[in-house]
Amino acid sequence: MYSVELEDVSYRYKNSDSFSLDCISIKIREGEKVVLTGKSGGGKSTLLRVISGLIPNHYDGEFSGNANILGMNTKEVSIYDISKKLSFTFQNPRIQNIMQTFIEELIFPLENFGIERKEIDRRINNS
Repeated sequence: MYSVELEDVSYRYKNSDSFSLDCISIKIREGEKVVLTGKSGGGKSTLLRVISGLIPNHYDGEFSGNANILGMNTKEVSIYDISKKLSFTFQNPRIQNIMQTFIEELIFPLENFGIERKEIDRRINNS
């Protein structure tokens, strides 16, 4: 099974003259480790936005192709559904922290998904 399967994915941000991604196809197997490298402006963050479902569900622009992530087509499911199974950390993780402590940062998404406090405490204490 593939965790990530992109087929002929292209994306151009709104008001941009050029594509950030142009006919990208990639398959990543479950458990496979992948390193994504490249120059600044090369499309790495855009590719992660496609994999996370932020593109096409949040960013305005021109999207084509198919992105299937963990068996979900990103055109057919919500970011919320994808985020239950997948997340990514930006290059500088400090810019995405919301809470003041590491433990609070772990608890925050669990609360957003409606996990009961007793279960949250169990998960945190088993870490």
